[in-house]
Amino acid sequence: MDEKQFYENGEVIVTQSRFIVGSKTYAMRNISSVQIGVIEPNRTLGYILLIIGIVVALAAENKVFGIIVAVIAGVFLFTQKTKYSVRIATNSGAMDGLISESKEYIRQIVAALNEAIVHMG
Repeated sequence: MDEKQFYENGEVIVTQSRFIVGSKTYAMRNISSVQIGVIEPNRTLGYILLIIGIVVALAAENKVFGIIVAVIAGVFLFTQKTKYSVRIATNSGAMDGLISESKEYIRQIVAALNEAIVHMG
């Protein structure tokens, strides 16, 4: 019997019995649920550097150094992106099976996994 395939894109394949991500294979029978996970970046260091840069720039000395630190902190904060994951729940706990900055890409995979779970009955 051929496996029904619900999704294939590069290294990700979702069939009725397997979820393959690169070299990892998850058995669909062990997956109880899937959802989109949200991973917010830790911006604490960027905010601390920004505050330090502003304080130093406002001081009478070292204005250039403070401005440089503030600009670097701003670039750091601006380039930090929220990431999304395929969060898989199994009997042994929850894990992130795949992480990406594209929410739409993750949404497509989660939808395919949900279809495969429903197909299994």
